[in-house]
Amino acid sequence: MKYNIGDTIHGFVVEQRRHVKEIGGDLYILRHTHSGALLCYVDNDDRNMTYSITFATPSHDSTGVFHILEHSVLCGSRRYPVDDPFVELMKSSLYTFLNAMTFPDKTMYPVSSMNDKDLMNLMSVYTDAVFCPLIYDNENAFRQEGWHIERDENGKPYYQGVVYNEMKGALGDPDENLYQAVFGESYEPCQYTTVSGGHPDHIVKLTYEDFIANHKKYYHPSNARFYLYGKMEIEEKLRFLDEEYLSKVEPREAVKEPKITVKKQDKPFYCTYTADGEKTNEDYIAFTYPICEMPSFTTYLGLSVLTDILADTNYDPLKKRILDKGLAVECECEMIEDIAYPLFTIKLRHCDASRLDEIEREVTACLTECAEGLDKEAVSAKLSTTEFNLREGSAAGLTKGLYYNIQIADTWLYGYEPWRYLEYEESLETIKSIIDKGYFEDLIRVFLLWNKERNIVVMTPTATEKKYAEPDADAAVTANDSSPDQKAEKDARIPHLNISDIDKKAVPFLTEVKGKEASYLYHPLKTDGIVYADLFFDIGQANDDELFDISILSSLLGNIATADTDGKTLQTRLGLYTGSLSMSGSVSSYNNRVISSAVLRFKALADNYSQAAKLAEEILTKTVFDDKKAICDLIDQMVTELQLGFINNSSQIAAIRAAATHNTRDAILDKTGGLSFYQRLKALKESLDSDPESFSALKARLENVYDRFIKNGSAVYSLACDEESCDKIKDAPLPMQGSLTDALSQAQSSLLSGNVALCAPCDIVFNGYSFNADNELSGGGLLLAKKILSLEYLWQKIRVENGAYGCGTIPNSAKRLDMWSYRDPQIAITLNTFQNAAKFLSSLQLSDRALEDYIISVVRSLDNPQLPRATAYLSSVYHLLGRDNAAIQKERDELLSTTVDDLNAIGDKLNKYANNASFCTVGSAENIESNKELYDEITKL
Repeated sequence: MKYNIGDTIHGFVVEQRRHVKEIGGDLYILRHTHSGALLCYVDNDDRNMTYSITFATPSHDSTGVFHILEHSVLCGSRRYPVDDPFVELMKSSLYTFLNAMTFPDKTMYPVSSMNDKDLMNLMSVYTDAVFCPLIYDNENAFRQEGWHIERDENGKPYYQGVVYNEMKGALGDPDENLYQAVFGESYEPCQYTTVSGGHPDHIVKLTYEDFIANHKKYYHPSNARFYLYGKMEIEEKLRFLDEEYLSKVEPREAVKEPKITVKKQDKPFYCTYTADGEKTNEDYIAFTYPICEMPSFTTYLGLSVLTDILADTNYDPLKKRILDKGLAVECECEMIEDIAYPLFTIKLRHCDASRLDEIEREVTACLTECAEGLDKEAVSAKLSTTEFNLREGSAAGLTKGLYYNIQIADTWLYGYEPWRYLEYEESLETIKSIIDKGYFEDLIRVFLLWNKERNIVVMTPTATEKKYAEPDADAAVTANDSSPDQKAEKDARIPHLNISDIDKKAVPFLTEVKGKEASYLYHPLKTDGIVYADLFFDIGQANDDELFDISILSSLLGNIATADTDGKTLQTRLGLYTGSLSMSGSVSSYNNRVISSAVLRFKALADNYSQAAKLAEEILTKTVFDDKKAICDLIDQMVTELQLGFINNSSQIAAIRAAATHNTRDAILDKTGGLSFYQRLKALKESLDSDPESFSALKARLENVYDRFIKNGSAVYSLACDEESCDKIKDAPLPMQGSLTDALSQAQSSLLSGNVALCAPCDIVFNGYSFNADNELSGGGLLLAKKILSLEYLWQKIRVENGAYGCGTIPNSAKRLDMWSYRDPQIAITLNTFQNAAKFLSSLQLSDRALEDYIISVVRSLDNPQLPRATAYLSSVYHLLGRDNAAIQKERDELLSTTVDDLNAIGDKLNKYANNASFCTVGSAENIESNKELYDEITKL
């Protein structure tokens, strides 16, 4: 139904209406006349609906008060007095997105679902949570999620809390520390110069009284922006908001956002980050360029494209200059854009700060040269890639509704048009029309070279371990938990779906085998004119050395020259004709079948598919390995990227290493991208640095695996597109046509052994644990058991009771149990929790209602809508594993019929193998050393 300006619907007046073709619908702005609340409604045909409430919460200190509020309001509310309604929704909802997010200037509570009844349930719980939380009744949520004091076995007090431990982990990341320094030196004191997530030493200074005062001040409808998106019964939602909440509050003026003022430093700002030893050439340097308050979308888009023009690949002018002169391992440009006063940054990683003057001269010289004239074909390629991504319209892990929601909030909160960053067509055409008139050269001059507020931040490593303040209290402050009986009674109040609300039939995967001269897999999907292509090269028979070399090879292909095309020109052509092209490893298993492949993936508009396929074949048959500098630079960057990953998030890495002791799939994953791969790659880098002759041996090995497994190997080709696109490309030749096959071989690899730990420079740990059930278990019952362990057992024991930020099981169909913890302060306690998981299942008792909720939760995980590319990839893997739609339906039938007795039996079977388990930890050296008896091997990052 269309509404006109001035229409009133359940207390809301339509103030603005605009058709936004880029999102396929009309955007309405409505104001609630009584409360003053503003609401944005996007009316389009997307069945994946989104609702969110966003509050303007400009951070005024580093206590993390808004981060702690974000966690705490979801710990029970007036209508739903449950200990953790967020978890209860995870158990019983068909959500497609469920979370909350804290930014430096706003806090967002978004939910998405494709089921209208479910969306109303989610709306009800989330709206009550933010406006009527139980935080006023007791301090429990504040203490649990924020901070409290506990005592160890020796009686020594220590700080504990979910956000407290999360931020200890976050601030172990050098990039996060650099961002904090960049913001602190770019603006006068404001929301961006604080640690909005909270600094551990400041978190423990936050009082309960200040915590409550901030909720009272900022969590009011007048300070909120409501958002509804998709094909829905909108009047039902507006009536709910009006009658249940907005008409009942006292109106008041909205909180005004503080004015942002930039500052200019007279000299570089120096700071440090914690590393595992004082090292040379591991400094960070950032050049920061404040732009202006809320730039036009044309300027915003142009500067975003400029980041790619200057330093997206190793062949782009600024990055190439830095690498060629040996000034850094990595150079990146970034537009920090989701803030009121965006920053353009040039960041150098792993450089030598003593060469700052030289680095500054080279950066300025390169920008000056670029301002005199850029390679127009290369510029067009970067703009083409940006246009492709805008039209694809998605971001990893987000629904489209939430993706647009964040873009809207970035401008709307500051009084600008909510569609400002959505309407890209006009800006794209404007930029295209003035590329040849020096548009990007002017951006370099105006916003970079002539920028009087440019600052420099230098960050150097220190071996001094970061020590946070310790409590001196005589008594521990503890959080109170409700009893199991109280919890069961409260849980009944959360709105539920019923089994009758879900589809008993599994979502079918549509895969057709096509082709005349050579067969390929075809997936008919709605792709809006984009073709997604995957080539699965069989590497199942590769030995360990070859697997290592193939992993390096995968990162090189498409990033170095071919016999016909130099590296820079190749990158330009890829930008002109593809949305992206890359190769990565893939290992999958089902029943006793394991397949391992190197997958070349590219995406292109149907009109460009022929050119994209030709480029793919050239890369796969004509790549040369002569450029030592290019290859060594890429290996250096791989090492650096892996190191940062270990510091920031290595839960999955730890779980894979634990499972690699008894599972072929995980052994291959560990050898091609996990701990074992990293240790070999680091040794290779050191050899290349110290021995000039070692490159010849590497080159020979790369040529060997390239010739054997890629150029002359066998591959399965997969295509996904819509019917119209399929018709356009039907006569295009298939890449690697002579190598195409319809199956992959059974993969083999030796297993690893032992419990291992990797010491990294951070203050928390990531744990992984796995034990094999020796093929006794499979099917829907095991999936259900894993879900229950995640949300009923691990969440309570590891997160609620012991303060880890995250934990869970790996929810696959494998016949084993893999568990992990994330930003965890504990090792021994977590290990004990893992070890007792099977016993918990054996004695599990659940009501019929609770069991039904968990079944719905697993169905949600199985049916969660994927982007077309992910759907096509998964369909191909299932086809290659022999996991057909009948097997998928059988698993669903088993899930729907699982009883508590079945779950107890699964626990009994798992318990038989509990001693056949492996454990891995990555993180704090002090914590690992205190538990060294748990490990067979301890190494350093």
